[in-house]
Amino acid sequence: MSEDVTRDLKAFTPVVPDRDALLFAAGKAAARRWAGWKWVAATLLTSNAVTLGVLLWPTPAVPSSQPVVEPSPVVESSEPYHPDPSSYIALQQGWDAPPRPAVAGGTPALPATPITPRSLSDPRFN
Repeated sequence: MSEDVTRDLKAFTPVVPDRDALLFAAGKAAARRWAGWKWVAATLLTSNAVTLGVLLWPTPAVPSSQPVVEPSPVVESSEPYHPDPSSYIALQQGWDAPPRPAVAGGTPALPATPITPRSLSDPRFN
């Protein structure tokens, strides 16, 4: 830098207003109140109360226009059940898995082997 610029910068002293007066003016400006906030808060509170009241208001039970139909009892037939070929049951029965042996009463028997070989060696499962 040249000597002139350095000398000018050393001689520069900024003019600063009173620090305390500046802080006081900033605090006073920040403390200005807007009077409308009370109306906004009251409106929000009222709308929340009305919404809650509408949601919690008990509604009378509306009678059904359809008659109540009792379910018909299940009748077991001696004929085997043949599902529709496009149904899920027919797809499930069509897998190549061996059929499970049935016990008396028609329910399938549970397999005698454990689900995983690990359960044989774990004492918690024995």
